[in-house]
Amino acid sequence: MHVNDQNLETAFKGFKEIYNQAFGSAVSHQAMLAMTVNSHTSEENYGWLGQFPMMREWIGDRQLKKLASHGFTIKNKKFESTITIKREDFDDDRYGIYNPVVSEMGRVATSDLLQPCSSPIANCARADLMGS
Repeated sequence: MHVNDQNLETAFKGFKEIYNQAFGSAVSHQAMLAMTVNSHTSEENYGWLGQFPMMREWIGDRQLKKLASHGFTIKNKKFESTITIKREDFDDDRYGIYNPVVSEMGRVATSDLLQPCSSPIANCARADLMGS
């Protein structure tokens, strides 16, 4: 296969589809630990109100509770994992041998989403085991 814009675009579309399928079908525990929020800017500011007060039996007047306001900012980071394809493999129309690698990249990317949560969770579990 000749290396030209059209053939490269076709190959990249195929790799993107393989990656997205693996990413979408990978088992992830992320939803149990974190909320997914789409971001289209370099950073996101999150504000929320404090903990909702517990319900009580309504006897007499209402008891108003003030909610504390909190917030934090998350700056988005860019991640990448780039591979090369040998020109010989592309010329010989053998770039399909890279499909398992691209699929694994998609699967691993799903588990990598949990890395920022791993240390705090491990530290809490360790503290709990040590009675702290």
